[in-house]
Amino acid sequence: MFLGIPLLILAAVLQGTLIPVLVGSNGNPNLVFLMVISWAVHGTLRQNVIWAFVGGITLDLLSILPIGTTVIPLMILAIFLYEVGDRFAGFGLLVMIGIALFGTIFYQITLLLLITLLGYRVSWLPELTSILIPTVFYNVILIVPIYGFVRRLQRRRTG
Repeated sequence: MFLGIPLLILAAVLQGTLIPVLVGSNGNPNLVFLMVISWAVHGTLRQNVIWAFVGGITLDLLSILPIGTTVIPLMILAIFLYEVGDRFAGFGLLVMIGIALFGTIFYQITLLLLITLLGYRVSWLPELTSILIPTVFYNVILIVPIYGFVRRLQRRRTG
């Protein structure tokens, strides 16, 4: 698990710096989100919370969001996937694609709600159309290699 923490931080740095330059401004793959949900399906509650916290705080430190904003939706997802992860474990990639799809929607909407509650002005329709839709697309595609990578990390830890 602790080998994954530096990789999670690296993913956050890439997500906050290089990926927006490569992909553009309209929606980006959320590498931290994908790593957290990939780990959370098979991880312990403690591991999931640590991954969500480290990933969220790192993302917040690299953005203009108040510290802790990104942690909340990641924590909710990490705890939820811990609770139901065993039910999904045997279904593999198809279920992970569904988790990436619905998880991305939940994550983005929760993040927008939090930003709104903190007093920031959010243009909901443009956010949902120009950010959410491309992000869902990227995340659904990238969940396959990221889930495979994270599962190998978990197996090395236990094997």
